[in-house]
Amino acid sequence: MSNDTPQEKPMRYAQDDQTGKVFELKGETRLDFGAAVASMLYLLAMLGFFLWLLFDVWFGQFSAATLLGYKDPVGFGRLSSSPTFHLLAYTLIGGGLGGAVNGIRSLLIWHSERKSFGIRFVWKYIAAPWLGAILALFVYSIIRSGIAVFGSDNTVTSTNIVQSLSTLGIGALSGYGSRQVFIWLDAQANKLFKITTDETVVPDLTGKTRLEAEEILKTAKLNTGTVTEETTGDDKFINFIIKQNPKPETNVAVGTAVDFTIAIKKA
Repeated sequence: MSNDTPQEKPMRYAQDDQTGKVFELKGETRLDFGAAVASMLYLLAMLGFFLWLLFDVWFGQFSAATLLGYKDPVGFGRLSSSPTFHLLAYTLIGGGLGGAVNGIRSLLIWHSERKSFGIRFVWKYIAAPWLGAILALFVYSIIRSGIAVFGSDNTVTSTNIVQSLSTLGIGALSGYGSRQVFIWLDAQANKLFKITTDETVVPDLTGKTRLEAEEILKTAKLNTGTVTEETTGDDKFINFIIKQNPKPETNVAVGTAVDFTIAIKKA
């Protein structure tokens, strides 16, 4: 008995949530599978490290600082008792936790669901927790400086549970939404330097068919422009794209039309 239920078309291209780039989904090799497992173990280790660091700072032990050689009871003791130091520590730890969680989420999508993890992604997951921590410090610094600019007292004289949890939450959200934080930071820079653009990167369409190109452009939030034909004497190029405008890796505004030329058989 035939099954008349329409089959879902398998996904051939997907957009990375972090970079916004479009990737062609390919099967994993053994090396890719091993890299995915290693990346997951690393992210879980980083998650455990930042959780330990959180409770270590919360209880005032500062074991990490002691292991690094900061044993001066006068200098470090005065610093560790500072409310500002605690808030900065919670911000950094929250960013590291958010970055690790986001990395685990991304890895589950690309490896477990799409089965298209590539070994080239390893550096992305290695950097995720530390990048999240640094971005959290950026966000905290901008927020605190904004409070100071508008005339409020920017000096932290004491900390309480609400301040600690809110600072930790800001850091965790900054680390988890690293791509959104980058966009937000770009917006702050654009305001400062009077730049107002919403750009994306033009993907490489050469060697693709028209249907593939339209799918890639749609995923990249770009439009299909003028499609022309050009004769060729080489059969291997027939029905494939040989030219495009704008060129690949060009920064353009979202919604820009991309023109391309398809090779046809020479009469």
